[in-house]
Amino acid sequence: MDNVRYKNTDDLQEYLKQAESLRFLQENREVLSVKEQMEEYIFLGLRKMKGISCRAYQDIFGKTLKECYGENIERMVQEGLLAMEGDFVRLTLKGIDVSNYVFARILN
Repeated sequence: MDNVRYKNTDDLQEYLKQAESLRFLQENREVLSVKEQMEEYIFLGLRKMKGISCRAYQDIFGKTLKECYGENIERMVQEGLLAMEGDFVRLTLKGIDVSNYVFARILN
């Protein structure tokens, strides 16, 4: 939300204490860099069946997907893990099975 990632504590007892107030929202917030925002957009967007709109990506970040990740995306297309359909890049059925691998290869 607003390019900030919020995280709860990993300690259950601490979580229960904090749950009584909302202070943990401020204590565990992380402001994302533009690079981190781009990366999250990629791996969250590819989890959707429709995939990522190249136009929306450019509108948000001012750069094309090709500029940022073109070679890596093309490699994943050649391996049959991603498909380009019109304005969208999406995981193939094969890519869904190994999606974490695809995300790591694109963002590498």
